[in-house]
Amino acid sequence: MSGFRGVFLPLLLLAGVTACAGFSARPLSARPFSAQPFSARPFFPGVLHLRSADVARPHQQEAITENDGFSSSISSSVSDSSITGTISDGGVAGRSVSPSSLGLRGVGFSYASEATVNALQKPTLKKQRQPWNEQKQEKANEPPPAQGVAYRAVPDPELTGPPFESPYTAPDIPLDYHQQNGTNHPEQVLLAPASPDGLFMFVRFAIPNIMPLSPCEKKHKLPADLLAEMGEEEEEEGLMDGGGEESKCRRKRSVHYGTDPNTLNQSASGRSFRYSFAEGTDGAYVSGDTFFVPIGPLLPSTQYYYQIEGSPITHSFTSLPAPGSTYPFKVALVGDVGQTLNSSTTFDNVNAGSPSLVLFAGDLSYADQYGPPHCRPNAPTAEAHASSKKSKICGLGGVRWDSYGRLSEKVFAHIPVAHVPGNHEIELVPRWGELRPFKVYSARIPPLLHHHHPLLATLLAKAGISPNHHHHAYPSKAPLFYSLDIGPVHVIAINSYSPFVIYTHQWYWLRDDLCRIDREKTPWVVAFMHVPLYNSNDGHYLEGEPMRYEIEDWLHEAGVDLVASGHVHAYERSYPVYGMKRVENGCAAVHVTVGDGGNIEEIAGPFLEPQPSYSAYREESFGHAELIFNDNHTATYSWFRNHQGSGVLADSFPLLNRANSCGPLRRPSFCT
Repeated sequence: MSGFRGVFLPLLLLAGVTACAGFSARPLSARPFSAQPFSARPFFPGVLHLRSADVARPHQQEAITENDGFSSSISSSVSDSSITGTISDGGVAGRSVSPSSLGLRGVGFSYASEATVNALQKPTLKKQRQPWNEQKQEKANEPPPAQGVAYRAVPDPELTGPPFESPYTAPDIPLDYHQQNGTNHPEQVLLAPASPDGLFMFVRFAIPNIMPLSPCEKKHKLPADLLAEMGEEEEEEGLMDGGGEESKCRRKRSVHYGTDPNTLNQSASGRSFRYSFAEGTDGAYVSGDTFFVPIGPLLPSTQYYYQIEGSPITHSFTSLPAPGSTYPFKVALVGDVGQTLNSSTTFDNVNAGSPSLVLFAGDLSYADQYGPPHCRPNAPTAEAHASSKKSKICGLGGVRWDSYGRLSEKVFAHIPVAHVPGNHEIELVPRWGELRPFKVYSARIPPLLHHHHPLLATLLAKAGISPNHHHHAYPSKAPLFYSLDIGPVHVIAINSYSPFVIYTHQWYWLRDDLCRIDREKTPWVVAFMHVPLYNSNDGHYLEGEPMRYEIEDWLHEAGVDLVASGHVHAYERSYPVYGMKRVENGCAAVHVTVGDGGNIEEIAGPFLEPQPSYSAYREESFGHAELIFNDNHTATYSWFRNHQGSGVLADSFPLLNRANSCGPLRRPSFCT
């Protein structure tokens, strides 16, 4: 993510300040910290090693207000005394800095001595990247590994040119990719779980609409708000029909579905939603009519067919298995895909594997590359963009979200997908008047309906199903962070860019979720997020340290089996690891980085040397991963490299279930 630093560093500082307002009082020695060298970045020691003995407790603090997962205010009741901390560096003392001298009330930073910083320099780079022409020839001549070709995907007939032309980058697909004539054809179809158990599914689609926003559409409500209102609606006209003046400007569409393609005898309907972005600027965009239509209750592991009103196409999908030990169960793992020719190859290879569910670890469309600061207003033609990836047409961000939706439809129209956002989904652009993070992401990705959601309660009541009364005390904020129970797996979606330190919403929610896992029902636990907690690549090195420092103990105690992430545009797999050390008996989580989906930014690298002892396999290539759960004890993990249009099996290992292979798991100590 070349545009990452300008957004992330201020957010990381904000997270650090929030941490100061209420950080865990656990002793520093009890928290594992990286013994691996890292580059000297002044704010890291302070953010990671603040002690909270002198910090006001929760009842003394002001409330933390969260806007879509971002903290908008912090407590000012903490005293102005310096809070000191030190790096675990063998006894070298830190140097305390007064918070008032930094203009921050209640914040103290601890810097390591110069000798310590010198001893903790970043490792040497593995090697400089070869010139592109040499790499191109090397990749073209590279034979498949001994394990051979696993998938030979059918090439996309609408995309010309070999997707393996560049191992580092490729141009984005045409703006009009798969675009139908007329303005009444549903497109950008996507399936996503609507309930935590997969009993209901959202069918998401869009209808082009070039009309300006109507007055009621300018209320800027996001789908999560509208769906809640629909759930509370008691009119007999229909579950999703809404009511009042607002329903008059929100158009209605139906989805017909069933288990027989010739008799789609069930139907559900929804009303449209539209949003605008950067109104009144050169980057102005108004979306088409977007629909989130919930269908169900669905029979588990059953072939369904569905047709959207106005479309001649009948799609099919297999419903998700009910929570419980349903084997085998296959999940695909992807991240940072984008919409290039390489992205298309990744999608084709995912299709060829026929997984039951896709976990998408953030950075979807890369549409923000067509807004400031990436675009150049003096590049007004498509030809200018085609000649250089740095010459991007301003104002095409929304249109690029549309082209991505049409590209990803070839997978997600028939394979359900669960997302977490990445940094490219933040799209916080104050200069364009866009102050709400994740606005576009939340407008396009269906939210999971947690057990407190009024719409889910209404859907269950209509189906005559009793609701689940074992509610979470702290509801999720889908699609930002949430959890699922699908087949034998408890899936935890964690947001790297929502506050995660103590006393924040995500912190409470994650603790509550981990304490409620039922390993009898879901023996496996998989977490996924955007920023990797373990990464030995020069790209985004150590950016996951704050979150690892905060949540790794929890994940370890709860017996999480695998943690998947993206962000780094290369592939890496760890051995079972905890506290930056390989766990020889295998009783720790395996971490995989799959941010190698094929986006317009180049492959990340090089990897750093020496290779950490916890790192098992790493490669600078595009691809995707799969995880097949075989039984209560073992799963088979595989990573497939994109090679000349095919998916080549390049890495594989057996994953052991921690709950059944490491002795009985104790209830986590943080559960009350």
